[in-house]
Amino acid sequence: MTSTSSDRRERAVVLTADQVGVLGELATPELRTGHWTRLGEASLLGDRVTEGVLGDVAERVRSAATAEGYSVGWAQGRRDAAAIAADERRQQAVAHAAEETRREGEHVAAVEALSRAADDLRAQLALLADRVERQATDVAWRITEALVGREVAVATGPDVVRRVLAVLPTHPLVRVRLHPELAADPAVRELTDHGVEIVGDPHLGRADALVEADGSVVDLRIDQAMGRVHAALFAPTEVQA
Repeated sequence: MTSTSSDRRERAVVLTADQVGVLGELATPELRTGHWTRLGEASLLGDRVTEGVLGDVAERVRSAATAEGYSVGWAQGRRDAAAIAADERRQQAVAHAAEETRREGEHVAAVEALSRAADDLRAQLALLADRVERQATDVAWRITEALVGREVAVATGPDVVRRVLAVLPTHPLVRVRLHPELAADPAVRELTDHGVEIVGDPHLGRADALVEADGSVVDLRIDQAMGRVHAALFAPTEVQA
């Protein structure tokens, strides 16, 4: 039993040349470390100087990138703010223009309404003036009719004679036509003293007279005189002018 144990301890393993080569090629663990140098050549891995230089470079790059990013962000922010402000100004300008257009439209509408109201007022005033004028003319005509009617009602022979004498021409007369009752009035004798021929005419009123001389006639009939007054009162304005 003892001999067997010795054989086991003394037994050796003999390796061939190929096996030795394979064992030599087995990777050994890398014990060096480096934050920045691990990204470069293996000979620089863990080099403190290189790590320091690369760390400084990375810090400067990071600072520069941060500054550039801040600058770009600031510029972009300013551009965005300017764009927003410009858009707000455009919106305000559009709103202002719309408000001005609305106000202008309201102003034009108000002016047109006032113009129409003024035209309507002028038309109403013209109608009112015409109505007042017609009423005044009617009143004047009625007053005239009343006054003339009163004068005719109380007219006497001397009144008619005075009217005839007022229109007697200077040349010789032919005749004077009067109402038959008036022709016999004693006051008419004054006309015969002037060489006037008195003719009774039943178609004439008591206050009427027709003075005939050398083919001309002076019409002193009341209704004819009233007709002329009526025509003058009620004639259109342009005709009167």
